[in-house]
Amino acid sequence: LSWSEWENYHRQFKLLLKHKSQKKPVMKTGIIIPCHNEENRLDITAYLSFLKKGSDVHLCFINDKSCDNTATMLKDLQSYDPYKVSVLETESNLGKAAAIRTGAKYLKDRTDIHHIELMI
Repeated sequence: LSWSEWENYHRQFKLLLKHKSQKKPVMKTGIIIPCHNEENRLDITAYLSFLKKGSDVHLCFINDKSCDNTATMLKDLQSYDPYKVSVLETESNLGKAAAIRTGAKYLKDRTDIHHIELMI
């Protein structure tokens, strides 16, 4: 190899290493889950199992001023993986449509969310 060929090879090799070392952000699907007094219907085990299987999802629970232990259950779920679970609280019971809008606004502003889905 000539000196200029070696320099060119070395430059390309350094660019390749730099490119490989840069982690691309994982684009996730955000799933909006409105909740109101869901203590007896929330299957926390199923949600945990789902979270363990998929790294490209983010669950966004909106607690619409529940009167039962829904908020506590959701916070416990969020503590499992705060990067995959958000819990938003409304100040009053706004209804399902408003809770969904709250979740959509929140997920729209996140840079790691590529797609938004709804679970009713």
